[in-house]
Amino acid sequence: MITELIPTSQEHVKHIRDKVPLPDLYEQLAEEAAELSQAANKMARYLRGVNPTPKTEMEVHSDLIEEYTDVVNVACNVLDIHPDWLVSDYKLYRWSKRLETSPNSFECESCRIE
Repeated sequence: MITELIPTSQEHVKHIRDKVPLPDLYEQLAEEAAELSQAANKMARYLRGVNPTPKTEMEVHSDLIEEYTDVVNVACNVLDIHPDWLVSDYKLYRWSKRLETSPNSFECESCRIE
């Protein structure tokens, strides 16, 4: 059960914080973020099919989830950095507003999220 893992996870976080200097933890976060970026690019390649990858959609999606989880682990669990939901709401609003005035249309019908 997941709740049984929480105390053990906290012990691991403490051990990591005790052993790894803070600048190195930020470098770890940067590395994980770069790997997430690569996984997102691979998903885009898969979806477009123009520059195909040999992986299946399930494999590409699984890789994306793993890399996202690595970023969250380092940021939230180890560095204690958490999202600011007010900033998130504002950024979504701003993004939506930019799309209202954009002359670009959505050309990839199979790429839409349903």
